[in-house]
Amino acid sequence: MNALPHPTFEPVAESLTLEAMRAAFRAADRPLRQKLMAALPPAVVEFAGIRMYVDPRDNYTDRMIWLYGQPPEMKSLTALTEVVEGKNAFILDIGANCGAFAVPLAVAAGKGSG
Repeated sequence: MNALPHPTFEPVAESLTLEAMRAAFRAADRPLRQKLMAALPPAVVEFAGIRMYVDPRDNYTDRMIWLYGQPPEMKSLTALTEVVEGKNAFILDIGANCGAFAVPLAVAAGKGSG
């Protein structure tokens, strides 16, 4: 009996796999995106001086951060960050999201802010 050896696979860097998934998701039409959604892996993304763990299956903002590397409201976030930067500020973010506004604003606010 001639047995074929089991195929071996070289490991692929996680970042390459993630970029391939992002590219496939961007290229997909809406129905295909809906099907791909369940397979999208969470990732750590860096933007606005912070590292954030996002799960693209959770909500729109997480998905956009996962897909493009920043929240969809980046202009608003930048403007708000400039307002509180280095100042003693009380940051209150009301919402049920991933902290895309609260975390960068808290980091930008001055020492003793709450």
